[in-house]
Amino acid sequence: MQLGRAEDGFKELISVLDRQPNHPLANLNIGKAYLEEGNLDFAENHLRSVIKSDPKSADGFLTLGIVLSKKGALDNAVAALRRALNMMPGDPDAQLNLANVLLAKGDEDEAISHYQHILDLYPENVLARYHLGLAYSRKG
Repeated sequence: MQLGRAEDGFKELISVLDRQPNHPLANLNIGKAYLEEGNLDFAENHLRSVIKSDPKSADGFLTLGIVLSKKGALDNAVAALRRALNMMPGDPDAQLNLANVLLAKGDEDEAISHYQHILDLYPENVLARYHLGLAYSRKG
């Protein structure tokens, strides 16, 4: 899939899932692939399978949070992203995605806190800086 051969990648992942339907890594990768394609329902199903078989999958919760936010299920997205962040507290992607969902929900203060935390750790993070500006703008 990383070589740009998505169709072949899907076939390989499906082949693994035919033999081991609950294979966490295959489900995670196919969930991410479906997310990239915009097939959010299939992505969500595979990511929930990841979490069911491995409740400590931070990447599963992170990716599920992204899918749920794209589906507009913001409260559920926040819950999934908080779980991911609890498992990997310093992860800038988890922080940024959580902050973005909080901003979309209208919780500018908590979003600002997360953006600022990212910038404290990674001062050159352009996305965090950009979204921090948006959060302050929305706040007035």
